[in-house]
Amino acid sequence: MVSLALVVACAPHAQEQSREALLREIEALRREQAAMQERFDARLTALEQALAKKPAEPPIAVSLLAQTRFEAGKGFAAGFLTRRMEIKLGGKIGRDLDWVLMFDPAKSTRLATTKAAGVVTDVEVDQRSRMLQDAFVAYRPGGGWTIEVGQKKVPFSKEGLHPTDNLEQTERSMLNTILRFGDVRELGLQVHKAVGDWTITGAVLNGVGETMNARDTDTGKIVGGRVVYRPSVVPGLHLGVAGLFGGLSDRRRERLGGEVAFQTGPVLLTTEVANGFDGDARSFSGYGSVRWRVGSRWEFAGRFDRMNSELASLADGNETQWSLGAIYHLDDKARIQTSLVRRQIESFPHRDAFTVQVQAKF
Repeated sequence: MVSLALVVACAPHAQEQSREALLREIEALRREQAAMQERFDARLTALEQALAKKPAEPPIAVSLLAQTRFEAGKGFAAGFLTRRMEIKLGGKIGRDLDWVLMFDPAKSTRLATTKAAGVVTDVEVDQRSRMLQDAFVAYRPGGGWTIEVGQKKVPFSKEGLHPTDNLEQTERSMLNTILRFGDVRELGLQVHKAVGDWTITGAVLNGVGETMNARDTDTGKIVGGRVVYRPSVVPGLHLGVAGLFGGLSDRRRERLGGEVAFQTGPVLLTTEVANGFDGDARSFSGYGSVRWRVGSRWEFAGRFDRMNSELASLADGNETQWSLGAIYHLDDKARIQTSLVRRQIESFPHRDAFTVQVQAKF
């Protein structure tokens, strides 16, 4: 009986000891769980940072754009042509400086003539036909500012500034191919500022393309710029104006133009008009185009193009062009493009031209 009494008396104490042991074990498990969670969180954070980290940029980035075409039409011999072989190099100089160098070995040196009363008075190398295209340094201090010094495209014409590897036709409009208001390069200073929906560019240049790759021969400079508005409340809308003015009195250069574009789904509508003076010769040009993406492979485009110019270098400055084009994307780096162009010149019979172009970009 005494033994039974002792067992009964000790039972509560043993139960209390067992409960404390269980509590200690639970607390140890909780500490181990917290430590494991801490290690898990640290590892997860490290993996996410590794994924988000951008790969190291190569010291020099290299890209190549190759365009080879076959042309046939009235007024010229059918044949093959290497249209472009652009080699572009670029890189960074420190944190805020970039440099760009681009040249095109497919360029063939041409002569530029100056005429007076229909008579050639001067002949010199057309600097625009030189291999060197872009050569500039860009400083990006932040706050939406970019300051560029060197040779690059003048800030004029949406089509002229559009990447060459993504044109809707095999050639740009007459505004940029014949009158050369845009898609020309010049030495000088350009300053860009992005403010909300606005992009503003100011420029001081040697000329409007005629002094490319050459030392300026006079003190007259070209000043101007471009303003683009892409309202966030109307997605796909692009509005822009641009102007370039200056030169000496006997080498007057003026350019004034406007541009409107609207992207709605797979359809892009674009129109531009521009007026300019080269000396006393006035030129006007404008175009309207539509570009339609069909699926992942095909694009179709049409353009109406009109030019009226008093330039003495043109046999007839009154011309209208109708263009139809198609693009088949082989992949994201290669495509086949065709264009059919009808040229209507007032003093000549109409001329049709057909182009098939293969393009690759690396």
